[in-house]
Amino acid sequence: MATDELILRGTVRYAGDVGFGSVFRLTVTEAAGPVVSDETVLVTVLVGDVEWAEVFHAHPEPDQVEAAFTPRSDHEEYATASFSGFVDRESRSWDLRGVQATGT
Repeated sequence: MATDELILRGTVRYAGDVGFGSVFRLTVTEAAGPVVSDETVLVTVLVGDVEWAEVFHAHPEPDQVEAAFTPRSDHEEYATASFSGFVDRESRSWDLRGVQATGT
C-alpha cells in the first residue's frame, strides 16, 4: 500500500444518478492510510467505470466493500465529485482506484 493511499471499508447504498455517473453512500466502518474524519462519504462513479459501479450495485448493505483512493486535490471547489471518487469534509478530493467486495 502506498503511503498516500486511503482504504475505506464499509457498507454502501445506491444514492442516485447524476448526468455523468452514479453516486453511492459509503458508510465507513474501517479506514487505513491518511486521516479522513468523514463517517459517510458520497462516492461518484463515472459512467465509464462500469466495473466499480457493478461491485457497488452487487453488494449493497449489509455487505462490506473495500475501496482504495489516492489524493487528487487539497482544495476542491465543489462538494460533489465530477470524477470517480469523493470529496471529504475538508474539501480534499480523492480518486477511486479500486473496489472489491469483502463479505458481510
